[in-house]
Formats: sequence, structure tokens, C-alpha cells
Amino acid sequence: MAQAGLVADQSEAIWAVLSSATEVIVVTDNAGLELLADLVLIDYLLAVYPGCSVRVHVKPLPGFVSDATTADLAACLDRLGLTAATAGAARRIRAAATRDRFSLHTHEFYSGPLPFTSMPADLAGRFAAASITIMKGDLNYRRLTGDRAWPPDSPFGEVVSYFPGPLAVLRTLKSDVLTGISPETIAGLGGQDGSWRTDGSHGLIQVR
Repeated sequence: MAQAGLVADQSEAIWAVLSSATEVIVVTDNAGLELLADLVLIDYLLAVYPGCSVRVHVKPLPGFVSDATTADLAACLDRLGLTAATAGAARRIRAAATRDRFSLHTHEFYSGPLPFTSMPADLAGRFAAASITIMKGDLNYRRLTGDRAWPPDSPFGEVVSYFPGPLAVLRTLKSDVLTGISPETIAGLGGQDGSWRTDGSHGLIQVR
């Protein structure tokens, strides 16, 4: 593991792509504190990569009460603006929106039950056009991998080879689905059936 709590850390590959990126899609997961953190990350990306635009994807309707929607993103931007330490981020993101460097999108597919192998052509086209898609969350990971019982050392890149563009996943482990993890890493965590796979204590960063 690259650092405590991460069972896989391929973050260096993300930074390598971002250095020449022109469009980044961020597919959100939870509202609240997580979405606030997402916005701080987006503010960083807009500042460090001035030639890059960020397209944030949220759900049209929540499947779970915590799912991020358009209203949640607007509320989080307002909340950032209330604190001196973060008000600058809110201003910069809103200014980026006026220059089409930041925009909000949704799609009915996000609120459906199907895996990403069944994504409609228009959504696939958005992913194909992006320099990289950053996909957040455990449920999105399950949909990306077909929610199947893959051998844990199945290469992540091969499992999601169908995805139409460069892809990075940021995930807290809350389900048994797992790919790209070596037997040595699993043994060091106490074995394949340990609670680390589902209790939210570990996470991963994987890239294809």
C-alpha cells in the first residue's frame, strides 16, 4: 500500500494525465461534506491547470438519501461562500462557470440500475471526449465492474476496458467487489474475507 488506508494508489497516473488535460469529468457520489471536498478539489484543478475545464456530473434524483444532485451542489457552493477560508473557492468556481470552465451536468442513467457497460451512446460520447473521467464512490465502482465477484487480482484496466476514455476511480470500500489488488496486499490486510473490504476503513485510487 502506498499509504495507510489505501489498498491501491495509482494517483501519480492521474496527475500525469491532468498535466495536459483540456476537459475533466467528475462523477460525484455523496452530498454534504464529500461534495464540499469535491468542490475544493475542483477549485484546485481549475487553478493549477488553467487550460482545463471541469464538468461535474450529478444524479437527477437521489437513489440513496446521500446522493449528490443539482440542488446539493448549489447548496454546497453557497456553504463554501459563508466561511472565510473557503469563500475564495466559491467565487473562483462561479467565475469559472461564466467562462465555461466549470459546468454542471446530469443524466437519467445515473439514477438507473444498469452497469456502465449499458450506458447510452450520448453519455459514452461525453466520456470519450474528456481527457479523463474521475469517478467517485463505491456504487459507481460496482456499476463500472458489473458488480461481479472478480478475483481480487483481476487487472482493473482489463475489467473496465470497455470504458470509452481515460478513467480514474476514487473509492471507499463498502462492498465486496474488488479488482487490481495483489494477493500480497490482501494477506497484509488480514485476508480476503476481512472486514476491511466493507467497513469503510480503506479506499483505493485506480486508473485505466
